[in-house]
Amino acid sequence: MTRNTIRLIIGKAGILFVILSAFYSDMLAQELSLENYQLIQREKLKSIIGGYHNFSSGERMAFKNYIGQEWVTNYVYMGEVYLDKTKPEILPSKIISYNTSAILQKILIKGNYGYKRTFEKEFELLKIPKDSTLYEDTITLNYCNSLSYYYIPKEIKRIRLPDISEKRLAATYYRINPVHINHIMHQLLMDKKRYNVNDWGFIELIRKLSEEIFKNRNEQLFFSWLILMKSGYDIKLTRANKKNLIIFYAVLQEVFETEYMIINNKRYYCLHGESPASVMTYIEDFNYTTYPVDLSIQSIPNLDENLEKRMYEFSYKRKKHVIALHLDNALNEYYKNYPNCDLNIYFNSPVSETLKDELYRELHPIMKNMTAVQKVNFLLFFVQNVSEYKTDFEQFYKEKYLFPDEFLFHDYSDSDDRSIFFSTLISIFLDAPIIGLKFKNHIATAVSIEKARGKSINFSGMVYYIADPTYKNTTIGIPEQD
Repeated sequence: MTRNTIRLIIGKAGILFVILSAFYSDMLAQELSLENYQLIQREKLKSIIGGYHNFSSGERMAFKNYIGQEWVTNYVYMGEVYLDKTKPEILPSKIISYNTSAILQKILIKGNYGYKRTFEKEFELLKIPKDSTLYEDTITLNYCNSLSYYYIPKEIKRIRLPDISEKRLAATYYRINPVHINHIMHQLLMDKKRYNVNDWGFIELIRKLSEEIFKNRNEQLFFSWLILMKSGYDIKLTRANKKNLIIFYAVLQEVFETEYMIINNKRYYCLHGESPASVMTYIEDFNYTTYPVDLSIQSIPNLDENLEKRMYEFSYKRKKHVIALHLDNALNEYYKNYPNCDLNIYFNSPVSETLKDELYRELHPIMKNMTAVQKVNFLLFFVQNVSEYKTDFEQFYKEKYLFPDEFLFHDYSDSDDRSIFFSTLISIFLDAPIIGLKFKNHIATAVSIEKARGKSINFSGMVYYIADPTYKNTTIGIPEQD
C-alpha cells in the first residue's frame, strides 16, 4: 500500500499550521466578548494617561530617593516545564496509550473564528507638538512590516548610563522631563491602537523603538522600563552582576521554562533574554496603578500584510493535489518571540482572515463531497504529513509553541504544534466541538462528531473521539497504523 505524503514544491522552506475550534455556547458566555475586551482596553488607556498626569513631582522625588538606595538581592528560578516528560526526538513506531487515566488535562477550545481587524476611534489621544526646539529628528520604525514615525525629544536621545549604580539610575530617572515621556507615550499608545495589539505587542513596540533610539543595551532597557512603568505595568528593573539591566514582568498567566523571581509572593518573569542566578532590585512600587502583562489574544493585530506564496503537492487516496497558500510574514514575525505560556492561549487565539480564506479556498474543493468523518480523516492526514516531525529543542533549541499564522513558516513540527493547527482546521471546516488532550510527553485532540468509531472519552456529557495529528496514518478513533 502506498503511503500518502505531502511535499513542498515551490518557495522557501516552511510548513505548519495553527489554531482554534468549535465550542459550546455556554463556554462562550463565560468568555470575554470582543466588545467587552475593547471596553477594558479603552479604560486601561484612559487610566494610563490620567494616572500619568497625576504622578506629581513630589511622588517622582520620593521614587527617585527610594530607588537611589541600595537594592536588595533576589534569587532567580527557572520556570516549570509544561509537559512532565521530554517529547521523543524520534516518533516511536507504536502509538501512545490513550487510556483515560493517562490524560493529565483536557483543554477547552472555544471556537474563536478570527475577528475582523479593527481598532477603536472614539478615544482620541492628545496631539503631539512638533516644536523644533524640543525635537531633534524623526525616527522611522518598522514594526512587523508596518511603518511609524516618532518625534523624539532631544533630552531623551541624550540619556546616557556610563554605569548602572542605584544613584546613577535614580538621578537619570529624575532628570528626565515627564512631559517628554508623556509625548512619547502618546505616540506609542496611538500605535498600540492602530496596530490593535495586546500587552505583549505593546511591549515589543516599545522594545523596537528603544533599539532605534539607543545603541547601548542598558539605555534601551532603562528607556523601556520608564515607559512601561509610567504606562502602569507591574514590572521591576533589575541589575545583574552590576553590569547589565534586566526587566522582569508580572504576568497574568503562567509562563513556562522562563526565569522568574518572587517579590511579595508574586512572580516576575524575565521575558527577554536570560538572567543570572540572582539580581539586585527594589521591592516597593510608587506607581499610581499597576497591572500584570496579559498574554491572551482577543483579536488579530492590524499589521500591513507581507504575503509569501508557498505551494504544496500531495496525493490522497491515490489522487494528486497541488495547492497554493499565501501566508502573512508580518504575523509570523509578530509571534516569533512570544512568551511560552499555557496551551490554552494557543488553542484559543484567533486566526487571521487571510490564512482562513487561503485554507478554505484551497482545501474546501477537495472536501466538498466528503462526509464529516471523512473530512476529519483528511484533515488529520494533511496535518500529519504537511511537515516533518522534530521537537522544538531540535528546531529552536528551546520549547516553542506555534500560533496558527506562523505554523506554515516552519519545516518541522511536534505534537503541540500539530494539535493546535488541527483544531484550527476543524474550526474552519466542520465547526465541531474539539478539545486538546495533555499527556506526560504528548499533546493530542479529541473531536465530538456523529458516526465516528474507535477510542473515545466522555467530557461534559459528550463523547469525543481521539484524533491525533502527530502519528501518520492514524484516523479518528486511532485505528492501527499501516
